[in-house]
Amino acid sequence: MVCLPLSSRAYAFIASGSVSDSIAALKPLIAPCTRTLAAIWERYGLIGFVAEKEQHLTRYFTEISRPRFQLQPEVWRDNLRKLRDARLPASLAKDYPSLDDVSTAQC
Repeated sequence: MVCLPLSSRAYAFIASGSVSDSIAALKPLIAPCTRTLAAIWERYGLIGFVAEKEQHLTRYFTEISRPRFQLQPEVWRDNLRKLRDARLPASLAKDYPSLDDVSTAQC
């Protein structure tokens, strides 16, 4: 797990390397909700515990139980895998024009 306990404002206008690293390593996140995480959640499903309010992070840590926690990671990892796979070069390249088209282009 990767925990990002800072205020969501700290992540509002920048791409977080910690988020990218957690996706690459298939490590679920515990973080306050940001626009980026909300968009990921909407497209791929939850990739950890995303708190709507900062107080919810504290409550999550005080109320989590081992059995409840153990039910979640596989779903999170499946969603992380889908997200990571969508960001692989081979997946991204599908939207690029073929190199043959580029080599015959007039300059």
